[in-house]
Amino acid sequence: MSNTGNSLLEDVTVDDSRVSVVTPASVDLPVFGQQLFTSDPYVVTQADVDAGGVANTATATGLDPDDNPVVSPEDSEFVPTPERNPALELDKIASLNDTNTNGFADLGETIDYTFEVTNTGNVTLTGVSVVDDRATGISAPVSLAPGASHVFTSDPYVVVQADLNIGVVHNSAVAEGTGPLGPVESNIDIADVATPVPDPHLTLHGRADRAPPRRARTHPRQPQLGSRHAPRTRAAYEA
Repeated sequence: MSNTGNSLLEDVTVDDSRVSVVTPASVDLPVFGQQLFTSDPYVVTQADVDAGGVANTATATGLDPDDNPVVSPEDSEFVPTPERNPALELDKIASLNDTNTNGFADLGETIDYTFEVTNTGNVTLTGVSVVDDRATGISAPVSLAPGASHVFTSDPYVVVQADLNIGVVHNSAVAEGTGPLGPVESNIDIADVATPVPDPHLTLHGRADRAPPRRARTHPRQPQLGSRHAPRTRAAYEA
């Protein structure tokens, strides 16, 4: 701090919102006088990292001989923090409620899905949620600090015939959030649960019924057994 004016300045102090204690608390500065003020160390916060650096502004204030305040111009410093690297990781787990214990997802059985989302970056992420087209009732979005995890849950999924038709309950999900630099997406994680091996088949049951004979017409001369004019027999078939 320097007194660049032409009169004594009394009760000169430093105002810096980022520090709590400045030493000395105040001094008198003669013309061309100088004073070095110091403060307690400032601890960098996560908010500083999220912002990309520590921005700091300070001013000095003193009183002239007539007790009028004299305020210095603001002096600012910016100390960058490490490069911001937002990242999310998703681990999706499927748990089959296997009521018949056959190891497969049968029609009408349910699957519970859990989604563990971890902030693997170095900045805070807000509005972190899970997107899954098959799952409903996924728990509400959260904010995650670096290194923090949260487990999302959903309503049980009921196995349908379409799943059995393809032999698997196929499901994928992704986590989303917002960081200081914009939207962030996780890896796509897949959790498949096998259904019973498809075994399509049809069975045809046939039946043949003997139709009643036609009534013979009256002719002057009856055909003899073995004649080509003997009445014919018909059979009807049903399937």
